[in-house]
Amino acid sequence: MIHRCTIPVFYLFLVLYLFPGAGYAGERSDSTYTGTRGQDSAQSNAIRELDKIVVTATRTKRRIAETPASVTTLSRATIDIMPALGVSDLMQHELGVQMKRYAGVGEGMPNDIIMRAIPGGFASTRVMVLVDGLPTNVSGTPFLIINEVPLGAIKSVEIVRGPYSSLYGANAFSGAVNILTHDGDGRPNAKAFFHTSVPFTMIHEAAKKDGYRGAGLVEKSVGEAYYNAEIQSSGGNERYTYFVTAGALSVGNYLASDSAFVSGANIDYFVPAENRDYRDYRIFGKFGIQITPHADFELHTRYFNSDLGGGKTKKVYPDSFDIDIQGEKLLLGPFVHFHPFGNLDVRVGGFYRRVNGDFYNEWPRPTPDTTDPSYWGSSTNDWQVEIRSVTRLGKYNILVAGMENLWNTVNFGAARHRTEDSLLYNAFSVDTGIINFGAYIQDEISIGQNVLIVPGVRADYHSDFGLALSPKLGANFSLFEGVRLRLSGGRAFRA
Repeated sequence: MIHRCTIPVFYLFLVLYLFPGAGYAGERSDSTYTGTRGQDSAQSNAIRELDKIVVTATRTKRRIAETPASVTTLSRATIDIMPALGVSDLMQHELGVQMKRYAGVGEGMPNDIIMRAIPGGFASTRVMVLVDGLPTNVSGTPFLIINEVPLGAIKSVEIVRGPYSSLYGANAFSGAVNILTHDGDGRPNAKAFFHTSVPFTMIHEAAKKDGYRGAGLVEKSVGEAYYNAEIQSSGGNERYTYFVTAGALSVGNYLASDSAFVSGANIDYFVPAENRDYRDYRIFGKFGIQITPHADFELHTRYFNSDLGGGKTKKVYPDSFDIDIQGEKLLLGPFVHFHPFGNLDVRVGGFYRRVNGDFYNEWPRPTPDTTDPSYWGSSTNDWQVEIRSVTRLGKYNILVAGMENLWNTVNFGAARHRTEDSLLYNAFSVDTGIINFGAYIQDEISIGQNVLIVPGVRADYHSDFGLALSPKLGANFSLFEGVRLRLSGGRAFRA
């Protein structure tokens, strides 16, 4: 089964096969052309890349050429030409970044992000992943739902390598990834997208030596194909702005496995791969309104619901049960942005996030090689308030200061019998919570036109681990035309 191909790509290949001379409109398709135009174009593209504005590395708007860190930005134009199905696909080919996934494009098993050879462990708690500046790392757990934002909603992705606890606190250990989404603009409009792999799944099944034929081929291909549908609407003017998108993703037999190995009491055997499907639903929204000429209000909303099939129980007799991981996530984030003076910007707000997980599997009995069908649930609740100010002190100084306070509660429920709802053998629940307060300050000091020095420090107090201090010093030197030197060092921590 081929997950990554879609019907639009299939038609593109067909056009290029029938008309091999076809190229993009306005571009020269003759590959033997060796004039200076290609060199000029390459230089122009490099300049445009350096001129891109990024915000993650300093929490202020800076050209990539001026930032004191290693930054990569993926624009919407780049995303459109990549054969990507999610954010993890976008990142896996970037320099210094490695993605490890356990469940294809879906969510339900953790994604590991290895940045600059710093391993992600069981999950990506060593990389801070943000969406419009709001962290997606689920507090109190190792889980990270990296593909929760629909690909069509993404305007750009900024990847910052190196320790960044000085700005983002715990978990920005090896770097930070900020997913920036579209803002509404212009008259209200609507778009719809649909991708599927049905034609290619059918070709794959038909080509197999013992593959399906006739009606069985169609049923098998439709049931195990990839589907992704999305609809979005946006609009805005000087007084209001909105962007809303909703989507559904389905992957049949996400492991592309025809059979599963089952180990039972004194017997090992293979059975058809059942309950290996994945699906999710997602709703994402951004809303903004101008309160006064010097104050704006914005609201971030997100909802995500997923179901990952993990096969069948192996030791429950006489019947097997489905192994499932079901997840649900809700986020609401209101913010007010004040800009009373030309040299001062203040952002005040926070968010509430709830993440629920339901886990269906089997649980060992006191008797060897016997189990019960089990269920247990977990839930985390995050409340975070924050304030950030950006002050321009004359022509050569930009001072960034802020503080954040996170309250988190976590409940891991006790395992219970799936049909009888009784507490299972040796099962127990855990309720706990954490509080983390952080304050940071950073100064961007310009020395003439060619030198930028960025010192910064952040202090975090964690209710379980105590005080953590995260200093940072970055510098950017323009040595001569076309050559810049970046230096950056800092301390990061993980809670």
